[in-house]
Amino acid sequence: MGIFLNPAVPLAVSGRSVASRYRLVRGVKNGLWYGSGQTEVAGVKMTDRVKRDDRREQIIAVARQAFIRDGYAATSMSKISEEVGGSKRTLYSLFPSKQDLLIAVVDAESARLFDELYNFTPPVSDPRTAVALFAQRFISMLISDDLVEFERMIIAESKRIPQLGQALNEFGVKRGIERLAPLVVLAVEKGLLGRCNPRHAAEFLLDLCACHLPRLRLWNVIEATTPDLIEKDAYRVMIAFLSVYGTDEVAREVRHLVRT
Repeated sequence: MGIFLNPAVPLAVSGRSVASRYRLVRGVKNGLWYGSGQTEVAGVKMTDRVKRDDRREQIIAVARQAFIRDGYAATSMSKISEEVGGSKRTLYSLFPSKQDLLIAVVDAESARLFDELYNFTPPVSDPRTAVALFAQRFISMLISDDLVEFERMIIAESKRIPQLGQALNEFGVKRGIERLAPLVVLAVEKGLLGRCNPRHAAEFLLDLCACHLPRLRLWNVIEATTPDLIEKDAYRVMIAFLSVYGTDEVAREVRHLVRT
């Protein structure tokens, strides 16, 4: 297992950067990236650090549900402390403000989403099947009730708290690209995709997945989806992506599908 620390994230919160408070531990296990959102607390014994990390994760889990259920403005630190149990002093020692706590929730939610997304092995022999399955999996996650409500809450608060939008971009968009780009490189090396800029290809694929059904769900144009709708949307994503980034042969084949 290889472990590394995320580079500093330049987001100012309460006068200090997010990264100066939270050193995010990430790693690789069985060839899959994972991330727990745990903190690295310098100078603390291992047993104390584990207890502190466990407490932090518990607080984040409770805060996530409270923010989704009641909204950011209606959720107080006192209420979170009461639901978690324990003293406010412990809560504020880990998260000096509610804003800090919400950004930590954004980080943890993003890490959870991408861990779940990449914890599968699609067929690598057929790029059409692999891309369609990836898109189907990602779209299904993006339209889940909890994630839709969470994103709505972030959007509602981002004008008043600009750091939230920055956090969503850093922990969500950029993290997604960083996780997918190495897989694009591997697909190019195996001859499954054409030569390309892997970060551009990763960003294009993630954007395609997010731009139709998840947007309709976010705007409440549709209240629910069906497996058939998700499959059709994933098929659309596959055609659009491979038309641009597939090998010459695959690109010609999927472009033909559009015309038939």
